[in-house]
Amino acid sequence: MVKQTIFYLILFTVFQFPIFINSADNFEANDYELYGPTLAANDQLIIAIQNRTGLSFSAVSNYTSTSAVYCSLTCNSTAGSDLYATMIAIGRNGAVSLSSSIFVFIAYSMSNGTTYLYVASIDFFRCYLNIVNETIVSNTTYPSYSVLGVTYDSTMAYYLSDSNIFMQSLISPYNASNLTSIRYPSRYETIPVAIDLQDTWGILGAFTQQSSSSVFTPIIYLINLVNCSFVLNSSCITFPRSSSLSYSASWQSLQAPPSNVISNNYNSLYVMTISTNDNNNVLIGVQSINTVFRYTASSTSLSLIGSRSLGTAPSIGFGKGVGWLDNTTAAILFNNFTVNYIQWRSSVMQLYPINSSSSLSNSISPYSSFPNSRQQLCSQLNGRLIGMLANPRSGSLIYMDYYGNVQVILTSPIGYYTYTEGYMGQTNNIYISPILPCSSGTIKNIIASGKDLFRYCVLCSEGSFYSSTGSGQTNNCSLCNTATQFCPWGAVTALPISVLDTISQTQVYPESPENDIFEDILLTNMFNADFASNCLTKQPLFFAMIIVGIGCLVLVVMGILKLTRKCKKQRRMIKKIFRQTDLIGEGEVRNLNKKYLILY
Repeated sequence: MVKQTIFYLILFTVFQFPIFINSADNFEANDYELYGPTLAANDQLIIAIQNRTGLSFSAVSNYTSTSAVYCSLTCNSTAGSDLYATMIAIGRNGAVSLSSSIFVFIAYSMSNGTTYLYVASIDFFRCYLNIVNETIVSNTTYPSYSVLGVTYDSTMAYYLSDSNIFMQSLISPYNASNLTSIRYPSRYETIPVAIDLQDTWGILGAFTQQSSSSVFTPIIYLINLVNCSFVLNSSCITFPRSSSLSYSASWQSLQAPPSNVISNNYNSLYVMTISTNDNNNVLIGVQSINTVFRYTASSTSLSLIGSRSLGTAPSIGFGKGVGWLDNTTAAILFNNFTVNYIQWRSSVMQLYPINSSSSLSNSISPYSSFPNSRQQLCSQLNGRLIGMLANPRSGSLIYMDYYGNVQVILTSPIGYYTYTEGYMGQTNNIYISPILPCSSGTIKNIIASGKDLFRYCVLCSEGSFYSSTGSGQTNNCSLCNTATQFCPWGAVTALPISVLDTISQTQVYPESPENDIFEDILLTNMFNADFASNCLTKQPLFFAMIIVGIGCLVLVVMGILKLTRKCKKQRRMIKKIFRQTDLIGEGEVRNLNKKYLILY
């Protein structure tokens, strides 16, 4: 009886509180890749989720100028204290009042299983976050995959999941409509993973099945929003065109989402990124197949122009982020992962010029990349990047690292460069790289924007110089008069040639000796006589002559003693001493020539 009671209590708990049980595993506070983008920006405002469980945000207004305003914001919602911020979005047109900026975000209540869409405004004078509107999107388990988009002019927000589409007006009285009756064009499961919107059309990236037994394949849908500005119902949003992004290599199909992907936890491997520009060009990044596609689109048409896959070997991460720096420059975030999406290797952002003569294809190479040998990430950022935004109106590049820190690279004028390793002013985990003048001896004579965003100062060439101080500054290195002035590479001023000393570095080598046989060289050195004071003591002949002189002296003394009869006693004593000296044999001098012994 007790066992049955415990069993029924467990069943009751599981069925009554499924959301609460899953929340501990599916909603991680410090995972900034989970469920959707946590970074949004336009040409006036950057907003990033700082604390996902505390609903706090980092924001900076007017970030392209030196008078940027930083704010750390906290959302005070009446929905409870256990809300989890899943994603954020903002309209790309920043022509709004600098004192109040509108953005939207999705939050999920982990206790009651309710999904909310919030419309919020920021007062940068007081650094205050005001909740303009709060709308319940659904009261069911939070979907593993969903997307949030805002139209270009910030008039409408769209939230799409696998089961419903929710529309929210961003203009008072903030009308909303939950279109649960709308179905995607595919008869089978459709998993939305990316979205980007213009005013009257947009692009939705998704994974879908062609049949109930087939693998999931990436696909994009053209969204027609022409009628949504007048009425919010199922007739205002349509999907007139679609285009499948096929697997071109056999290994790519192995990266397809599993058949139970909707019921599984969120996996950032299946995220796609989309960016549109004012010329109706579209970039679609599919990192799971290491490919970026380029399309042209309008409210009624969708055409593939080209694509680029990075390398032929299986790899993952190219297309983790895409964006337009201007209408002719594509920025692509390449995260180099192993094919099993476990080991991260590196992150790099590449710029590609896109025009009528140079389209996105496997035959082109990136024009420039970052980080590089001259420009590194800010010291506050981790090397692994998880998101990137490019804003064509400001020309800036904005990216987020694995720990939620954000860096901004701005355009720089002629004679200046962007110092990417530092940041300026007050910060709240958003780091704006300062723009500094080129140092003396270096110059940058073009504007760093578009494909040249990563331009840095280079050394003045030989025969020219540049000084960053004083009057008469120019945008080019000044030429030297080579007849009277000296200017090496990187010269900061022109030096008169008269201040230079002429130094000959030629070394005089000794002549080779005439003899090259060892015996001849030995004899030459032994009997070489150099009477210089510093060389005489080093000559072998000098010491030989000393020995010979001593020997001659002894012979003379002995001869004198022999001829002198009075010194016979002394001669015998000296003779005895010589005989007892062990010079050659053992105790006596032996085998000496008799003619030498006569002297004794």
